[in-house]
Amino acid sequence: PGSHNIYFGGATTLFGIVFLVTAFSLNRQTNLVPTTTLAFFAGIYALLAGVNMLVVGSAQQPPAAAFALLLSGLIGVSAAPYLMFFKENKMLRRVALVALLLTASMWMIMFVASFWVHLSEFAAWMPK
Repeated sequence: PGSHNIYFGGATTLFGIVFLVTAFSLNRQTNLVPTTTLAFFAGIYALLAGVNMLVVGSAQQPPAAAFALLLSGLIGVSAAPYLMFFKENKMLRRVALVALLLTASMWMIMFVASFWVHLSEFAAWMPK
């Protein structure tokens, strides 16, 4: 318990909603602009959390976690301009793909490490 729940829980919830709305919009073949609006606000949250994590240093690996939050935030904030102005630009599509893959890889590495530590810590836990 602590600030980790706020940093990671908030970002996970907001971006989870973005992913669900994106899936729904793609399934219904509707406009993605409302989805990019949600991504913008999730991105703002991630940017603020990333900057705060760098300043406060409240994680096992603050620079890596902050970088993942900051990169996620930049992707979220840039989703609307990208969709409206640059979606036909093949070079920017490749850059966006690399950024998304890098971000997903970073989150996966942190998730596996965190999952392993949590399981190890709770392995010997017994209720009082």
